[in-house]
Amino acid sequence: MVLTAGQITAFFTDADQMGLSARTRTFLQSEGISMIEDLAEFSSKDAWTQIVENCKRPPQVTDAAGNLVNQAAFHIGAKSLHRLRVAAIAVEYYAATDRAITVQSVQWNTTLKNFEEQWKAIKSAKDDDTPEAPKMTKTVGIVKWLEAYENYSKNRIGVRDAPLAYVIREEVAVPAAPALQAGQPHSDEHGSVKGEMIARLSHTHQILRRGTPMPKGILTSRTTIWPTMVKLMNRPARKEDKSLKKWI
Repeated sequence: MVLTAGQITAFFTDADQMGLSARTRTFLQSEGISMIEDLAEFSSKDAWTQIVENCKRPPQVTDAAGNLVNQAAFHIGAKSLHRLRVAAIAVEYYAATDRAITVQSVQWNTTLKNFEEQWKAIKSAKDDDTPEAPKMTKTVGIVKWLEAYENYSKNRIGVRDAPLAYVIREEVAVPAAPALQAGQPHSDEHGSVKGEMIARLSHTHQILRRGTPMPKGILTSRTTIWPTMVKLMNRPARKEDKSLKKWI
């Protein structure tokens, strides 16, 4: 359901949401943030640093006599700034997982708070020293290696801040988004923000286009060697399977 003008205004100005004054809300519109969806373009820290600077030193305006005069600064409190930054990342995540914005999906209490906690964990996992991708050895056969690699890809966070498992997902097409769990930024079906991204991130993103270097730690996309190996594992063994190792 498309949000009404009143619901959009409430998101930006209600005290239990972003908590902006009506005056500052209007200024953000001049900065390119009119709809909640516009926040997806402002998910970086640098973007908000620039907005805060623009709020401190807004452009001059023309008074009744036609003279240029200074405007008073526009205020964005620390709490509002924090919530806006979290909301911007969440909106970008909703767009990436092909999910429309709803009143529920951008409620600070508790949906966006829960998103923030899960996102912190994802970013922390990305910053941690990740073990190298598993390798086939004399003691690790292809079946065990496939299992190990799938587990590895679910925990290896790539450049899209998402588990690399989405790349080797069997289903390319992303179906209609299931309903969000109450108070959560994800469905009951997928169980977490990570689960949503694994199941719903597009395979047509620029980073997966032919000729683009693959994210570090990923073997291949589902359109090349990975599905071949999976198909081989799901049928009776053949003599030529012995040569599979040389493909890896």
